[in-house]
Parts: sequence; C-alpha cells; structure tokens
Amino acid sequence: YIVVCLRIVASGELQSQNDFYIVVCLRIVASGELQSQNDFYINFVQGFATMKEFCGKEVEPMYIESDHLHITALTTAFSVPVRVVYMDRGGDGEVNHHDFEASGEKAPIITLLYRPGHYDILYER
Repeated sequence: YIVVCLRIVASGELQSQNDFYIVVCLRIVASGELQSQNDFYINFVQGFATMKEFCGKEVEPMYIESDHLHITALTTAFSVPVRVVYMDRGGDGEVNHHDFEASGEKAPIITLLYRPGHYDILYER
C-alpha cells in the first residue's frame, strides 16, 4: 500500500478520494519511524511524556498540522530526499528552501511548498 501511495503522489495524479488515504498512510509511516527511533526523536519533542503519546496526539490524527519532525521521519523512513520551499516576506522575491537529505541521496526528489499550516506538492513541468 505504501508503494502505491508513493506512486500516486509521484505521478501527480492525486484525486480527492485518494488524498485522504495517502495522508493517513504517510502519517502512519511517520509515526512508525518516530517510535522505532524513539531515542533520537524524543529529543525534539516537548510537552509529551513519551513518543507514543506524541504520535497519538500530533502525528497520527488527521487535521493536525505536520512539521519539520514529520518530514524528517518520512525522509528517513522512505530514504527519499525532500526539498521544502517557502516564500520569505522580505520582499526580495527569492524562494528559500531547506533540503532534508536521505541516506545515500543528496538531490531532492520531492519538492513541497510550505504555507503556514499546510504543504503542497510541487511538480516540475
């Protein structure tokens, strides 16, 4: 199922009925990665006694904003580098980005546009 989700995302053929299931799938994978590498990731979590508690309240439920930690977990779990781009309100028109590297891969394969509270997938033309 995970491979199917990634193929749909990579193809750019997201359809509304697939979107929800893909997001659920990715949230479960992120939760699994965070919990399996608890000793590392727990250092980045505040306000929760355990990683299981954090994942149950901040990662697995739908309609909860994702953040840097979620993307780091997904990048590691899939070994797929990701670039997050965002527009700075500084007025210079430049696009800033942050690359999440995966083991063995340097060039980002997936590019996301960050808007406060939301990420969109960007496709090259």
